[in-house]
Amino acid sequence: RLISPRNKEYLIVLIIFFIIARLVIGELLLSDGTIGLFHDWYIGPYPEMMNQYSERGIYSWDSQKGNVPFSVDWIMRVMSIPFGFLGGEGYSKAIIILASTLSGFTSYLLSRTLGLKSYVGLLVGAIYIFSPIFFTRVIAGYTYYLIGYALAPAILASYLKGYDKGNRKMFLIAGLLMSVAIIQLQFLIMIPIILLVFCIIRHEEIRVGIIGLGTLLGTCFFITLFPVILPQIIYPPQIDTFSSSEIYGELKELPVASQLIESFRMLGYGVHPYSYLNLGSAMDYVNQNKEIIPQWVFYVDFIIPIAGFSTLLFRRDKYTLSFAIIALIGLFLVKGPNPPFPDFFHKFFSTGLILFREVWHSIFLYGFAITFLIGLLLNEFSSKIKQAYSPQTILKYSAIFSLALLVAISNGYPLLLGNFAGYAQTFKFPPATKAIYDRYAFNDTFNTLILPIFEPIK
Repeated sequence: RLISPRNKEYLIVLIIFFIIARLVIGELLLSDGTIGLFHDWYIGPYPEMMNQYSERGIYSWDSQKGNVPFSVDWIMRVMSIPFGFLGGEGYSKAIIILASTLSGFTSYLLSRTLGLKSYVGLLVGAIYIFSPIFFTRVIAGYTYYLIGYALAPAILASYLKGYDKGNRKMFLIAGLLMSVAIIQLQFLIMIPIILLVFCIIRHEEIRVGIIGLGTLLGTCFFITLFPVILPQIIYPPQIDTFSSSEIYGELKELPVASQLIESFRMLGYGVHPYSYLNLGSAMDYVNQNKEIIPQWVFYVDFIIPIAGFSTLLFRRDKYTLSFAIIALIGLFLVKGPNPPFPDFFHKFFSTGLILFREVWHSIFLYGFAITFLIGLLLNEFSSKIKQAYSPQTILKYSAIFSLALLVAISNGYPLLLGNFAGYAQTFKFPPATKAIYDRYAFNDTFNTLILPIFEPIK
């Protein structure tokens, strides 16, 4: 047999999530131009821009550039080198399809590692994609965050396999995946938090967990951070230092967060006009978005956290307890300086978590945990079905799929509207702009290109 049953299963699942990803990106895939010109979208339209972006990853290894602050995204840049020919138009669309397909597929892998049934794993993957987190990160152009979001389930799945089977190769694989995920630096903190919670809950095997966590982080450090830090040790950079409290005071968005009840429902981050809280309101940039989200969605979204935490009513094991604790940690962080315990939050962030920059980044911990708690709940309901064919069986299966569908719709309603509720758009410069770029961008005398400012969102 050329393909084993397990690999055949994975191939079918991958195709299913690719189809879902295609539906999510909608008409943007075939629209003319590059996605961007809004918020932090950074992808330029020309192949030369892509090549320049990719090739800079190689310079992280250049010892002659030790005084330059390097970023840990060199691995992502190097991986992009073969795809420079796509230009911004192909790359900006491909990255969304890749992130959404991987998000669903890796969620399925983790679901199967947790012992969930295959169809429940498919439902969990769909819920993980149809999320306010995925929606807002696409709109903001946080493609690095999307990659970390997509790889996180695979990292936990590999870690758990290494934990359960004592296979250190799985810890190495988890470290390799994490070296890519931390191109968005917040995941350098959030993923170890997840793994540490699982390690502590399984305290009777904590030695294996600590060894695995050390192996994972050591592998990640060696692959990603070592070539960045080494040149700076040889050529120490001369930079001004600031205390974390001074930086905290300068970050205007960090102390702003949703209230606890809004955070509980994952409604969004009020500072952003494309937050679920603001879509269709006066804060919305897109005029035609008035009342784009029906009011019933804001009532149904209570189902998401209630369904997640209610899993503890049916089972309390190492998995449910771990995810519940992770969800509570994420909920505390994402509610920011709002009650309860605002003083503790300020102290917590000003002494160690400055790199989050804005509170909404920590929503990953909460959304990640709630998603898999819901998966465990659906699997628990599924295990109650004894008979293969009967009216009661059909009714129970219908209830499971209805709950999953309701969660996905209330959680990711804007993703069903097409074109990401009007916030994702493409742009294309006239041919004359390319001529100007070719003339000045690589000219030894001129290295600055000034383009006219215009409002991208109509």
